[in-house]
Amino acid sequence: MKVICLLVMIGFFLLVNAFSSVAQEDNDMKGMIEIIKLFRALDDEMSSPNYLEPLLISDTILSNTRGTNFEETALTIISNLYSWVGEYQKSLELYSKTFEVAALTDNQPIDLNGFIAVDAVQEIIELAGQYDVIFINDVGHRPEKSVFVTMLLEDLMNQGYTKIVFDEIDSTKGMINLSKIPTENLSLKALAPNYANLVRTSLSLGYEIVLYPYISITNYRNRDSIFALEIFDQQNIDMAKMIVFYNKDIINASEKTLAYWLELLTGKAVLNIDQIKYSEEHDQIFESPFYQKAVELNKSKLPFILKNKDDYFQDDTNEGFDFYVFHPRTSYTSGRASWETDYVLGNKKYLINLPKEIYQNIPEGALIQVFYKQEFDSGIPIDQILYKGYEDTNKPIVVPEGRFILRVEGMERSNLLQFEFTYDLENGLAILK
Repeated sequence: MKVICLLVMIGFFLLVNAFSSVAQEDNDMKGMIEIIKLFRALDDEMSSPNYLEPLLISDTILSNTRGTNFEETALTIISNLYSWVGEYQKSLELYSKTFEVAALTDNQPIDLNGFIAVDAVQEIIELAGQYDVIFINDVGHRPEKSVFVTMLLEDLMNQGYTKIVFDEIDSTKGMINLSKIPTENLSLKALAPNYANLVRTSLSLGYEIVLYPYISITNYRNRDSIFALEIFDQQNIDMAKMIVFYNKDIINASEKTLAYWLELLTGKAVLNIDQIKYSEEHDQIFESPFYQKAVELNKSKLPFILKNKDDYFQDDTNEGFDFYVFHPRTSYTSGRASWETDYVLGNKKYLINLPKEIYQNIPEGALIQVFYKQEFDSGIPIDQILYKGYEDTNKPIVVPEGRFILRVEGMERSNLLQFEFTYDLENGLAILK
């Protein structure tokens, strides 16, 4: 079944439950209609990625769902979309509105005495040789989590890791292990440039993407154990080292963790890493006090782990993680997030300003997309920005060195502008045609 169909089914399941609890009030009816329109718009994107319709109607959707049981769903989806077009600050701002409490607190004293911040990539690589499977989680509106895992891939390959599982990505889609290119029909999540780049880098290094098991809604309560069993049965993972990159929402709080079940089934050592819990928020009032204390200890721009002479930092929630990865606070240059160029190993990326004349014939509400030249026909953009008007003419694109095609799309997927360009450090940006 197509991934988008599963998303719609789950979305509809949640909608029906929510709708039945409010006696079909008019405002919730209006909210449900807006969410259905949003799902339909996203369904259309699977055939040709253009996020303009969902983004340009986002204010209407948010207005019509405000105060209804569908407000959180709308905020979550739209915050994801903004993170796909380089609007990370806007994404965090929208997602912060999903919180139902005035502030987050921890029911334990904040004592980090004796802990130091150590480089997360280096620490994970040093540990990786002791394990056969690495679990690390993800969340849709935080693309820096995908970028962080991309940083690990080459060194993990050198440690013997050869397979990787992405939730929502079926290895049979487009024969991806043969084509080596993440294509637009791969999955909804893979339409996000940073997530697609993680897939792209995995393939280029020689990882095999393994089958992601379909879990029916009727079995969703036991999805963690079913997920682990399906991977074990289908892939015979005791013959290979594997990375599992999964959405945090597939974890069921009432069940043991995925890592627990896979370790039980295989008898192999599993390293279970969380990089979601201790993260920055749009407003610090929503942040964990542990996160706020931790970032004070970190002196680098890179993700880190807290460690003392005996062990890694743990809290008292007993969630089954071996340790937590903390991400530094994001700073911004011309609206682009610092981690887009800071979180790199090898394939360095750069902020590039486009010539001002490009914007002369572009209407407000256009999507500027950058593709690798060899992937242009069916690939996913490596970067894209939403052009909303004059204030965005200084917003840079983020690219490595290489040859690319830039395309500007309007509503109804009209091709407004297209040209080829190269970028290298010595000569800068050169438009070829």
